[in-house]
Formats: sequence, C-alpha cells, structure tokens
Amino acid sequence: MNHRIAVAPLLLLSVSFWQPTSQDLRTEALQKLRLALGSGIERNLQTEFARAQDSAYLIEMAGRRGGLTRVGVKVIPTPLGWPDNDLGWVVFHAFHGIQSDHDPLHTLIRAAEGPRVGREIAEAVPQSHRVRHAALDVALLPSTNQVRVSARLDLERLNGEKAPVFRLNDAYVLSKASVNGELARLVVASSESVPELKQGDVVQAGGIVVVWSSAPVRSVELEYVAKLSGTASEKVTSAAAYVTSNWVPTLGRQPMTTTTRITHPEEWLAFSEGEPADPANLGFPPRNPPAGMRVAAFKNSLPISFPKVVAGPYQLAAETEANGKPIRAYHLGPPDAARGKVQVDLLRRGMEFMEARFGAFPYSSYSLLEADTYYGIESYSYTLLNRSISTRFPVHELVHTWFGGMAPCSYTKDTWNEGVTQYVDSVLFDGNRDGTLQGGLRTLDVAKPLSQMALPHLDGSATYFRGAFVMKALEAEIGLEAVLVGLKALAAMRRGLDTTWADLRPFFEEASGKDLAWFWRQWIENATFPMLQIVEAQKVFRDGSWGTWVQVRQTGVPTPFRLRFEVTLSAGTKSTKKVVEMSKASELFRIDSDFEPTSASLNVMGYALARTGEAVPIRK
Repeated sequence: MNHRIAVAPLLLLSVSFWQPTSQDLRTEALQKLRLALGSGIERNLQTEFARAQDSAYLIEMAGRRGGLTRVGVKVIPTPLGWPDNDLGWVVFHAFHGIQSDHDPLHTLIRAAEGPRVGREIAEAVPQSHRVRHAALDVALLPSTNQVRVSARLDLERLNGEKAPVFRLNDAYVLSKASVNGELARLVVASSESVPELKQGDVVQAGGIVVVWSSAPVRSVELEYVAKLSGTASEKVTSAAAYVTSNWVPTLGRQPMTTTTRITHPEEWLAFSEGEPADPANLGFPPRNPPAGMRVAAFKNSLPISFPKVVAGPYQLAAETEANGKPIRAYHLGPPDAARGKVQVDLLRRGMEFMEARFGAFPYSSYSLLEADTYYGIESYSYTLLNRSISTRFPVHELVHTWFGGMAPCSYTKDTWNEGVTQYVDSVLFDGNRDGTLQGGLRTLDVAKPLSQMALPHLDGSATYFRGAFVMKALEAEIGLEAVLVGLKALAAMRRGLDTTWADLRPFFEEASGKDLAWFWRQWIENATFPMLQIVEAQKVFRDGSWGTWVQVRQTGVPTPFRLRFEVTLSAGTKSTKKVVEMSKASELFRIDSDFEPTSASLNVMGYALARTGEAVPIRK
C-alpha cells in the first residue's frame, strides 16, 4: 500500500511535463486541416488559422476550383535556410490553369490552443536561386492520356542559403530526382503523415517541390508524369494535346530559356516556343521513338515564364509573310482555307504594325494554332486560340511577344502586360473599335489597384480594360511618340527580367523627360477615383464672340487629383471642345465659341478614370 502511494506522484509528475514534439504538432495540424477541408465548411477551416483573414485567398481559390473539398493539404517541416521560428509549412493545393490561381503556401505556427496556420509565403518571395535554362524531354501518350516529362533545370545561385522551392501543378507526380548530377532520395508527402527529411532529399508536397539543401544547387533533374484526360485547358487525348499549365518546375515563375524535345504520334504536328531544331544537337540522351511516334524539337533563346507544348493532327490552312517572316495558320482536322486567310492576313498586318514601332520580332516565323477546347494563350513564336475566337484575338496574342515575352510578366504581382497589350492591339492598332476605353471606365467600382491585379480574368477582366485606359491617359499626358519610345525601350531592355507596372515608369520618364510618380500613384497604385461635376456655367457675349466660364468640382478622393478632361459646349448641332487640366478641388475654366452655347458637359474618355455628372444648362 505504501509503495503504491509513493509511486503515484512520480507518475503524475512525468505526465504533467510531457510536451508534444514539433513533428507531433505538424501531424496534429495535418489531421485537423484535412478534416476541415473535407467538411467543405469555411468556418471549420478558418478556426485552424491564427488569423481568419489569412484564409481569404484560399477560400476564394477553392471556390473557383469547385469548393474546399477539391483542395488537398500537405504539411512539411520548414525547409533548410528558411526562417525556422515556425513549426513548418502548410501547402494547400489544387490543379490550376495557366496564368491563374496558385497553391497557397503558409507557415505553421505555435499558438496557445495548438498548431495554427500562419501567414502566406508569397510565390514571388525572393529565393536563393533562379532557373536559367530548362531542358524538357516530353512524351505525349494519347492512348493513356499521359504526359511524361524529364526536366533538367540549370540553376544560378543568387544569395542566401534558402533551399530552392519550386512550384509544379499537383497533377504531376515525381518518380525520380537528381541534384547536381547525383541521385537524390525522393520523398512524396502524403495527406496522412508528415515526412521526416534530411539534407539532400527532394520532397514533393502537393504543388511544391523542395530541394532539401542549403548548399548551392547547380542542376536539378526531375522525372514526372500526369494524366490529363480532358479539362478545357489541359489534355492529352486522341484529339489533341495541350500541356501549358505549371508543368515546368519554376522558382517564382521567373523567366528561363528552354530546349524542348517532344515525342508524339507520327500523324501529328507538335509545337513549343522557339525555333525548330535538330533534336540530336540539343544535348538530350539519344532516343529512338517507338513505332507510330516521331520527335520534334525546339530551342528558345528568349527567357520566358510559361513554356508550353501543343500537338495534334494539325494541317496547314493558310500561309503568308510579313517582312520576310512566314506566318501560318494550322487547323485541327480539315482546314478552312477562308478562315485561315483571315487569320494570317490579320497577323501580317499586326506584325508589320508592331515591327515598325517596337522593333524586330525575335523569331523567324509565327504560327496560329486553332484549339477545340482550349480558350487561348500567347506563346511568343505561336499562339493557341479556340476556333471560336481565332479571328478576334490573334493580334492581341502576337503583341504579347513584345509585352509578356521580350519583357516578361510572371503573373505573381500584377499583369501589366495585359493592359499594355490591350492598349497596343485594341486602341492603337484597331482604333478602339471593340470599346476597350469604354470598358476601362466601367472598372471604376473595382476596388483593386492595377498594381495588385495578378489574376487577369478576375475583377471583370479589369486589368485589360483599366490598364489600356491608363495607357491612353498616359498618351494624353506625355504624347504618343513618348509612349511608343518608352514601350520600344521596355521590350528591348527588360529581356529575361520579370517586369511589373513599377518597372515601366522609368522608361516613360526617360522618353518624356517628366516625373510620373504622381501618375503611377494616382492611376496604377490606387483604386479610388473622383467624381467630376459642373457646378455652374455662365456665358457672356463680348467683342463678337461668346465666352463661357465653367466651374468644375472634384469629389470622392482624399486629396484632389491631377486631372485632364474635355469641357464641351453645345447648342443644337454645334459644339466646341477644350481640353483642360485641374489639380484643385474646384476650378474655373473659360471656353470661347463663335456660337451661343446652351449646355456644358464633361468628357473624361481617354483622359481620366473618373465619374462625371450630367450636362448643365448655361445661364447668362
């Protein structure tokens, strides 16, 4: 009896001092997050976050993927070299289309109530390496809906000791990995347990691949496969193959050069960015294609962020040339020569327009490939467009070769290239026939600055229309010639450098000799726009002509904007206009006319993102 009494306190003491290990807490978090996602209930997920607001993007992304139950989760320890004051990382993952959502990567932190999901680690966060070149050996297997990839990534060490963290769509499953030419232990994280990792490992956790090393990494070789059985955007079927979305491991989607070898059915044509090349001269291991298959190869010396592979039973529909460069249209199945002629004629005019203003096209030819299910994407030496839009948008995609290709955009911070391309194509080339500028004014209620629009097709595609409108306003501010000079310099000097709206400003300042900081703050980094109204309009007849004083007031912004707009005086079929500038809350403008005006109105089209009041009568 006494013996038992003596032992009991010792047992209680040992239990009271037991603490879960970091691995225990990671495992607990994984189990809770898996249950929360499986419930499909937002509140259940939010309670697993230290701050509920940090789950906002994940919930939005899940909604676009079909709900929380369509999202997977993995947990890993914090990679070597990254801040280690947290428990680890949480990877929420789903399959994403090109230039769209991303997999949210969050810290896992200790809280009083247990492990909780912390803040997101942005995809664009600086890393210790960058990918300079990707050698991509691709096999398209329509009979099994598979794409098999062997990717060799040549890396450059930048600074710091962070383990490289690549992004890769979660449909691609790794089967082999080598680092610096040495075979590495490959660990594929599951949704059931948290892996324990050691120096030199390569781990795939949902949509990320981490080289578990703080030492310099010169090269990474990965073999992986995906089954793409036919979403609208990605597929490998008997009809065609579209391999475009996050299928090449990238570090922050930074631009890289590529060599690509494609093994495909012998009755197909295959395409990737760059110039056609002899596969024997690209450094790939020798390969004899299986019966019924053949090989195509491409070398792309222009660093880009989104390599792609497109293949199918394409047939030439039409061909022309622009400035000595062949332009071709390919159709799936029997070609439509009439539609093909419309396509290549548009591209010829677009090519001549672009080269005359922005410098030489960087490839020897350009092709348009029609798609049956895919919507559309630029590919710099070619474009892929759905048959239904293949005569509407070919020039837009061609313009992206300069703005998005030569000057790259990673779509991780903003989508400047969509606004600039919309301006060049729809406003400069096509004279605003599609109403792009009117569309820009319809974005006034979108409470997100251009500098934060990283997803091009959200917000009513505001990045296209508002971006084009702002470029037109810039034209009004510094002149068309300065805009063209700035854009040409941008395409020439930003090669291989991920570019954002902020990077454009110096080119236009240099071209115009003007300080444009205010313009960027007002129209690109801001999403609150003014209301312009005529307070009063009064006319006087003197010395044989009419003089009208128009009082204009701006409201709705914390401090007055610098504005440019038209004041129009009208009387029946007669009218006169004057462009004025305003920088105060209220200003008075005089407009002379050779007729007696009866009404005054404001027009901001192409000048200012602003609302305007109704026309007002002019009193004597």
